[in-house]
Amino acid sequence: DWNLIGLRIQTKDQSTLQYPLISVLNNRNKVWLTWIPLSSDLKTGVTILVDNLQGYASVYNETGLFLGNLELNESFNSNIPITLTDIISSTGLQIKSDPGIPLIYAGFFLLMVSTLISYITYSQI
Repeated sequence: DWNLIGLRIQTKDQSTLQYPLISVLNNRNKVWLTWIPLSSDLKTGVTILVDNLQGYASVYNETGLFLGNLELNESFNSNIPITLTDIISSTGLQIKSDPGIPLIYAGFFLLMVSTLISYITYSQI
């Protein structure tokens, strides 16, 4: 299963900020949202809503008014100086490493060699 965990946003001073996404489960669709503050008092800002991995997000103001879509690597056309640089996703796959695998192969090799040696010692000429 896949999930979205964050957004990377570039501001007007070229600094990159990462915001976490919160999953809002709908009956059929997965929807994620985050709040991006535009002032230091955190009272004004925009809500970004992502519902797929296509590379765009919907932007809403603090009252819920739709402002437009924000696409990857494009600046927002309003007075909000932000650029969406990346949508960070994750999967349920886990990559594991087992350091004991060479020991298992070596044991199997020794078992095969000992089996061959056991046939050789009992063969008659």
